[in-house]
Amino acid sequence: MPRRLDVRQQFLISCVEEAVIGTFLIGVLLAYAARWVPWVVLGLIAFFGVKIALFPWHQPAVGVESMIGREAVVIEDLDPTGIAKYDGALWVARSSDGQIDAGERVLIDEVSGSKLYVSKRR
Repeated sequence: MPRRLDVRQQFLISCVEEAVIGTFLIGVLLAYAARWVPWVVLGLIAFFGVKIALFPWHQPAVGVESMIGREAVVIEDLDPTGIAKYDGALWVARSSDGQIDAGERVLIDEVSGSKLYVSKRR
């Protein structure tokens, strides 16, 4: 199975591809309309400057990784297993701190499949 590139690698590869196209464009302009070359170079510099400035370098955590450390609310007593609600969705939850009563807020320690492993807030 081929390895997927992360977003930053894809971004850098796209920059290289666009730089190659820009170099080709400058080469063609040098041969046919040299007076436009400075404007094209300035346009390419502006393009790459804006592209780099607007790229989201810090990727937000998504999926189950983003849930760890967040709070959930116990809906059905955890003794040690029950139901908890996180972000509007009901989850099967397992307590690492023994019994936790309904209505209490807990911290999500781990997510495995469709089960939350939680502990009492400290």
